[in-house]
Amino acid sequence: MTLGEDGAFFAVNDRVGPVTNFAVEVCDTTAAGDTFIGTIATTVEPDFANMERTLQKASAASAIVVSRPGAIPAIPTQEEIARKLAPMAMN
Repeated sequence: MTLGEDGAFFAVNDRVGPVTNFAVEVCDTTAAGDTFIGTIATTVEPDFANMERTLQKASAASAIVVSRPGAIPAIPTQEEIARKLAPMAMN
């Protein structure tokens, strides 16, 4: 479930929890939801084992897209998403 600026929340089998968002300056929200859902659709494993990481990636992708104007041109590449997620990998 998405929670807007408060991130997202997931519940898969016995695992539940919040996924925080990335603080960004919002320029345009046009493609935020489509980017979030598209990232989930292309990342989640059939058994949902990676749901938390998938939602972190979707949150990163959406944070990037809202910081740019427009829709299709604002959608980030996989490399841009990986750079956004890199600080989380260090924790």
